[in-house]
Amino acid sequence: MGELKRIVEGILFFSAEEWKAEDLAKATRRKVEAVEKALEELIAEYDKSPSVIAIRKVGPYYSMNIKKRYVDTMKKYVHAKELSKGDAKILGVIAAKPGILKSELSRKLGSHIYPIIQELVKRGFVNEVKEGRSARLFTTEKYKEYSKIYGKKEKQEKLSP
Repeated sequence: MGELKRIVEGILFFSAEEWKAEDLAKATRRKVEAVEKALEELIAEYDKSPSVIAIRKVGPYYSMNIKKRYVDTMKKYVHAKELSKGDAKILGVIAAKPGILKSELSRKLGSHIYPIIQELVKRGFVNEVKEGRSARLFTTEKYKEYSKIYGKKEKQEKLSP
């Protein structure tokens, strides 16, 4: 059981997806009951542990997450994910031209920007203000904080030999 428990733990750790016990059983070639027992033990271990990590079950799905009591603290230090070069480019244009129309940005960078902007709004880096059939785009305080932290880091990396 110990080996199965560690294998299941590793799968949950490395996977961004949620897993059903049945799928974990197929992946590990073990019985569903054995996988469910391993999952129950892992949940208990992580709940007792001082670690910020927890294994949670939501409906039939299991995943590895941050314990609820640490989520707000982690948000202060870690962004959902670092910005891609494409995200950074779009944010750079919006920061350089506050209030740029989304349609104008699309003409400059291409129509692929629409879902990216939607995601940047959702993540809190950009605000949209409707204007006619388009919207004016502005960077947020979150973007300014992000650029302070990561902008300095990137500059230092470029200056390092």
